[in-house]
This record gives sequence, C-alpha cells and structure tokens, in this order.
Amino acid sequence: MTANYVPLKYLAHLNPETLADSTDLAFSFGYIDIGSLGRGRLRAAPELMSFGDAPSRARRVLREGDSILSTVRTYLRSAWTVPSGTGQLVASTGFVCLRPRVGVDSRYLGWLVQSDAVIETVVARSVGVSYPAISLDEVGRIEVPCPAEPRQREVADFLDLETSRIDALIATMQQMVKLLEERQSSWLHSVVKSSSKLKMPGMVPLKAVAQWVEGPGISAVDFRDEGVPLLRIRNLVEDTVDLTGCGFVPESLANERWNHLRVRAGELLVSGSARSGTPVVVPPEAAGAVPYTGLLRIWPVSSRLERAYLRLFLSSPAFEVQIDRLKTGVGLQHWGPSHLSQIQIPLPSVDEQIGLAADFASEEQRHGAMSRLLKSQIGLFEERRKALVTLAVTGQLDIPEAA
Repeated sequence: MTANYVPLKYLAHLNPETLADSTDLAFSFGYIDIGSLGRGRLRAAPELMSFGDAPSRARRVLREGDSILSTVRTYLRSAWTVPSGTGQLVASTGFVCLRPRVGVDSRYLGWLVQSDAVIETVVARSVGVSYPAISLDEVGRIEVPCPAEPRQREVADFLDLETSRIDALIATMQQMVKLLEERQSSWLHSVVKSSSKLKMPGMVPLKAVAQWVEGPGISAVDFRDEGVPLLRIRNLVEDTVDLTGCGFVPESLANERWNHLRVRAGELLVSGSARSGTPVVVPPEAAGAVPYTGLLRIWPVSSRLERAYLRLFLSSPAFEVQIDRLKTGVGLQHWGPSHLSQIQIPLPSVDEQIGLAADFASEEQRHGAMSRLLKSQIGLFEERRKALVTLAVTGQLDIPEAA
C-alpha cells in the first residue's frame, strides 16, 4: 500500500463537541477518565453520572466511531475507538476526540490512532517531565498515511480479523493465569485449614506473636533524585522488591527521622491497599530503604512463630477473609496496623510450620514459573499485535486487495 502522508487534522475533526457550562444538570452519561483507558481497550467500565455531579473536566462528547487519544500523561499511551451500542459517553479533557471526516473510514482512523505512527509521535512531542502533555495543535500536525477510502476499509478488515485472533489467544492465556492463581489460592486454603486442625492450642491473636509498623507519610519537599530509596506499593512486584522507579530521601533525614522504620533484608513487607497481595521478602539490595505510608514491615516476636510460616499465613485466604471484614474506605478500601491487631492466626508447632512453609515455597515456585511463562507469552503476543497494527496502517504489510 502506498499512501500520501497528511496532517492528522485532515483525517479527523478534533474535539468536535464539547459540553457547555449551561448543560442540563440532569444530563447523564458514561464518563471516561485517563485512568480507565489503556491502549485500544477500556480498563474499567465508564462511570455513569449526571452533569451536575461530574468533574469539571468531563467535557468531550463522544459518538460511535470516534477515537480518543490521551494528551496528558501521554506515557500511558491511551487510545480507544468508540464501538456501537455504548450509549452516551463523555471523556475527560485530558483526551482529544478525533471524529473521522468525510471519506475517512472510522475503523481505519481508530487503528491509526492506536499505532506507533501516532502514539510514539505523541510521546516524543510531549512537553513536561512528571506530567507530560501535548497541545491540540501539535496533535493535528502529526503526519499520518492517508490511502484512498477503499484501501482504508481493506486495512481495517484485515486488522479486525487478525487482532481478534491474537486477542482470543491472549484471553485464553490470561484465563490460564487466573486459573493458576485460583489453584494456588485453593491449595493455600486447604493448607491453612488443615493446619488449624493439628494438635495445638488453636487460633491466637497475631499481635501476640508478631509486630508491625507502617511507613511514614513523607512530604514531597523531602524527595530527592538520589539518596535512600523510598519504597511505594508499586515497588512490590510479585515476590520481591523492585527498586526501579523508586524515589529517594536524603540520608540525613532517613537517619534522623525514620531510621527505626528502615527495612531489613529478609523481613516481610506487605501492602495495606485494597488487595493485600503476597507479602514479599526484602532482598539485600533493598535493605535500608524507607517504606512509604501504606507499606507495613511485619516480623515475628515469638519463638512460637516462624517467619516463613507468617508469610504463608499472610498470603492465604484465611488471612484475606479476616482482613476483608475489617477494611475501611468508601472507594479504595485499605487496612493498616489497627486492623492487624484484630487478626487471629492458626499456630501449629514450629516443626509443622517449617514443613508447611517449605511446601508453600515449593508450590509457589512451581506456580510462579508457569505464571511467568504465560505472562511472557502474553507480552510477546501484545507486542506482535502492536507491530501488526503499525505495519498495516503504514503500508509495510502486503495486504491483499479486495476482489
């Protein structure tokens, strides 16, 4: 396919409809914000709301066949095309709405907006470090391929078919990952349930055998580009601490204010966010880091409790069932130190704890290896999908013409 390159604004009207301040307060719609959108897909369903209750940035009116592209926090690479049957939608002003002009196939425009030809250009031309953004005029000037409309339809037909096949494979593998997680959860439940039937005193308060402390809230003025690592919830990745992208605080402040909170190699670190997740063991390279608020250090204080068994318990449904009843918060629920004080833990003998923890480690390693393999394959298919879209819309694939 050979095609002329033209500015994107020649293919689409940019932000053709905007809700006015005089809009009826009772007018209802599904709202899409930056956080609810990924690349070519919705991460969360549009939130139903009325204009009177909507945030001031809810202004971009969307119609079937429109495409939206994030113009703020552009590193998220968010883009999506409105399908049929979605009802009335309104997007944040953090998006640009692109409505195809006469002679432009809406599906082709949607694939074009999702391609690297547009997405990576938007990222490259964005201004700002912590909150990169691109102007509407700059988006309109992006040079894109513009083949004749019949060829646009051929490209769209090809991508509709091929990406649906890839998406089906990805969905199958994602389901396999979910089944693995459910299987491990079921195994954990049976382990903890059987341990509670062993000959032992029974359930004991967690606070009787363990202690914990939550990381401090730290003002943004204390953040630095180097110094002592500051750990956030996002730094807990699978079964370890990943220092990539962490912030820093000065060594002097870490020693003066938070020295007693700094993590030690081998101890447990767990998130008090909506999903408790598996507590991670702090690796040597993260020793001395300061955990931010929302992260809790937890460790045994009794010879009756093994650290590895404590991690097993905090990973189990037996813990999650209890903590779910105690969580607070309206939107994003969370738990903290006071909630842990109300938790009960089954406490078999130390030898039995060691055996159960060893079984847990073996099972976790086996499931983890299978899960990582599947996630790696998913990543490869997602990359293939992205490359396919870009190659197709830029004419670098030999797509047969319709008869």
